[in-house]
Amino acid sequence: MNLSGISASPWGEPLLQDIDLNLQRGEIVGIIGPNGAGKSSLLKVMSGEIVPQDGELTLDDTPLDQWPDRERALRLAVLPQQSTLRFPFSVEQVVLLGRMPHATGQQADLQIVEQALAATDALALRQRPYTALSGGEQQRVQLARVLAQAWPAPEEPGSVVLLDEPTAALDLQHQQWVADNLRDLAARGLGLALVMHDLNLLSAVADRILVLNQGCVVTIGKPEAVYTEALFAEVFNARVTVSLHPTRGNPLVLPA
Repeated sequence: MNLSGISASPWGEPLLQDIDLNLQRGEIVGIIGPNGAGKSSLLKVMSGEIVPQDGELTLDDTPLDQWPDRERALRLAVLPQQSTLRFPFSVEQVVLLGRMPHATGQQADLQIVEQALAATDALALRQRPYTALSGGEQQRVQLARVLAQAWPAPEEPGSVVLLDEPTAALDLQHQQWVADNLRDLAARGLGLALVMHDLNLLSAVADRILVLNQGCVVTIGKPEAVYTEALFAEVFNARVTVSLHPTRGNPLVLPA
């Protein structure tokens, strides 16, 4: 997916201005910034929910708005910040929604759903009503739905996956499950863009970090280049100490 000179002002005031981003297959790009910086708005532009006023947005070298709905759904999966579902579907039925664009057949779809539920530690919830789950359990099920949608058959193209706060409401164990799944998706050739407030978890999984402030790109680069004490002072107005993880070597952000 490629964004070139993207600007968006859907409600009058500019939300995003002159955004450039080339999301490659097999790459994880993290998006950070202070509250109101435009992080979720950027994901909504990338998903097609917000139409940009200027610039070009392409998916596989074709403008996003020119893709037929089914073809786009085969290539683009989205986890929004909040997922509202009030019908008492079973967990399995919710995750099966992710397979709707695919033509792989019921047996293959159920196998993929089982793998997606296992990957998010939600297999034991399979027959439970979605509306009876806790917030953390619902988040894991929604992530499984996205995994099921992005799970390509051998003959299908790789996808782009957009995730807005995928670790929200998750405990420490399941945050690690999510991190492992993100790496697995990238290893299978998918491109991922994610917004995450957990800067240290993001540092551990992202290949590049894009920093937004007031709708503009401040910088983009590898975590070790972006995570500096000067940047956090300038963009977040926060005093921090940046050190290295003792075993992985990725940068860690600690309060000063």
